[in-house]
Amino acid sequence: MPSLTSVLGVLDPTSDRAVFRQIADALREAIDKGRFREGDKLPSETELVDHFGVSRMTVRNALSLLQQEGLAVSEHGKGVFVRPRPPVRRLASDRFARRHRDQGKAAFTVEAEAAGSRPEVDSLEVKEERPSQ
Repeated sequence: MPSLTSVLGVLDPTSDRAVFRQIADALREAIDKGRFREGDKLPSETELVDHFGVSRMTVRNALSLLQQEGLAVSEHGKGVFVRPRPPVRRLASDRFARRHRDQGKAAFTVEAEAAGSRPEVDSLEVKEERPSQ
């Protein structure tokens, strides 16, 4: 395993960003870049305290932030792990489906019928004509 410095880098003492947020940023970036994969155990609190030279509470705040964002999960007595990402599913309705268009139904009509309404559509004709005498 590479050193924590090569994986997480170091803190920027000149930054206006809170230290716990810098630690969370470093861990998030490592996760995003695949240095920690789904199911991998993140460095322990003690390892992070030693690496960054901060208090245990600062490290806990950083790990808590990652958990709030849904990137990590904590297992009591085992550690903090990169959370598996569920597959992305499309939850949109099928109001734009080809089968509805083939039946001549607009998206509004499909949605209204799905909601139990009886939609009505006025048909207007717009054209240019010469006025009568």
